[in-house]
Amino acid sequence: MDDFIDAKTFAKKFGMSVRKLDYLIENGDVPRPIKIGNSRRWSIAELEQWISQKLEEAKLPPSK
Repeated sequence: MDDFIDAKTFAKKFGMSVRKLDYLIENGDVPRPIKIGNSRRWSIAELEQWISQKLEEAKLPPSK
């Protein structure tokens, strides 16, 4: 089973407020969380994959 982190931990790890994280979620800029009870959680494995993808995208030359 995957390990999960909550919104507060996610926001702290990326140097932002939970409110900013909420904004990014609504805009589709970060992976959507899963709901466990009343809590929002992210799979650490999924976040690591998302980070790797974003790093690869940053390396690509801009398209013309």
